[in-house]
Amino acid sequence: MNVKAIVLLSVLSGGFCFLESAFAEVFQVKATVETEPVSHSGDSADDAKVWIHPTEPNQSVIIGTDKHDTEGGLAVYDLTGRLIFFAKDGKMNNVDVRYDFPLGGKRVDIVASGNRTDESIAVYTIDAGTRRLTNVAARKIIIGITEAYGFCLYQSRRTHKYYAFANDKNGEVEQWELFDNGSGKVDGVRVRSFDAGSQTEGMVADDELGYLYVCEEDVGIWRYGAEPNDPADKANRFLVDSTNAGTGGHLVADVEGLTIYYANGGEGYLIASSQGEDHPGYPLANTFAVYRRNGNNEYVMNFRVIDNTALGIDGVSNTDGVGIVSAFLGSAFPKGVFVAQDGHNSGGNQNFKVVPWENIATAITPNLMVDTGWNPRDIHNISEDLTGDGSVDINDVAGFVNQWLQTTQLADTNDDYVVNFYDLRALCLEWLRSGRGLQADFNMDESVDFRDFAILVGEWQQNCFYLPADFNKDCRVDFSDFAELADEWLWEASWYGD
Repeated sequence: MNVKAIVLLSVLSGGFCFLESAFAEVFQVKATVETEPVSHSGDSADDAKVWIHPTEPNQSVIIGTDKHDTEGGLAVYDLTGRLIFFAKDGKMNNVDVRYDFPLGGKRVDIVASGNRTDESIAVYTIDAGTRRLTNVAARKIIIGITEAYGFCLYQSRRTHKYYAFANDKNGEVEQWELFDNGSGKVDGVRVRSFDAGSQTEGMVADDELGYLYVCEEDVGIWRYGAEPNDPADKANRFLVDSTNAGTGGHLVADVEGLTIYYANGGEGYLIASSQGEDHPGYPLANTFAVYRRNGNNEYVMNFRVIDNTALGIDGVSNTDGVGIVSAFLGSAFPKGVFVAQDGHNSGGNQNFKVVPWENIATAITPNLMVDTGWNPRDIHNISEDLTGDGSVDINDVAGFVNQWLQTTQLADTNDDYVVNFYDLRALCLEWLRSGRGLQADFNMDESVDFRDFAILVGEWQQNCFYLPADFNKDCRVDFSDFAELADEWLWEASWYGD
């Protein structure tokens, strides 16, 4: 049975009254795997992310950072925790993974990190066969802030571009666009910078919803827009949660790593490391806070990773970075996996602890969702560059038309189980508008444009009912009906109003 610690939270320290929520529930879970310790003593391990193998889920790997001053780099572990590769390239602090990056005429998966040795963005590809990393940076991509401290990647659903975010201990954040330099190498250009306040580190971007989350370590978690043209001043950010117990905060400084559990339909969870390095005695120190991914990131729970004595795996404390995937990863992790850096590993140097997602999901009642259907390689269901050659041209036309016909029921705006002129009216009314919550934003890229029109037409053709423009009575409207369709389209649009 899962153990639930119910704690009355009222702590008096040096005359300062620290009050967290009146009653906070800290749910206890256990890791089933731990990685080999990093090679260096002291505070060397920091962050970890999981790369999902494209064809063999059980061959997925954990990529962890080693921030040793002279011997640091990126460590690659298999799902048993065994070290299988190490890239000794510098003092790597935070790491992230993205899929299907267009490089050298094909799509590749990239691993990127902030390198504190030379304050640069390091970029690698990962080979699915060997699971080894290859440096593909076109040059030393030197950032413009004082230190490559926090780091994450972002893949825009709106533009399909890839970005890296880096921050420093002064709270400065930079956004860099990453791209193929034309020679099969990754280069970058800075596209935005802003000030988040005081010391920052942990960051994560939600590719689907277009958000960037930034941990201001002594304050809490801020949510920004992730696009380079999104405003990032203090008036245009949202405080997800804070270290201020007096206002109901569920975090204890330092607030460190961030990660996202993706589920379909914009659902899932944002998870943060409530490290509590400066306040280890506080009840919510050494825990992980969980929030809903959508809406206003409603708080869900705090959990702690405790000793698994049966397997000889110690609990987790003083955690910096975290990572998670919701995908099926084979029999050991059929429902996804959560990874946390352990700042005080009882077996020696620091390492990473690995927790099956179901251990966390079932710790609370009602249980958290389990959704293994999210595929990060499918984030752009319709991609104009269908051939993966880095350009959109006549070679992509046939594939685009085929995908156009494959979308189903996204465009049924009035839920009447058919896609018709009523739904076209919603698209016309919102045409070229931007923002969240648009009824006709069928591909959820926060704008209504030709991509949404493609989805509507594709679904329109798949419903067999009386269509005014179906002149050949084949239960679909297609190019054979196109001339008359244009005439009836204008007539129907005016008939239903503007």
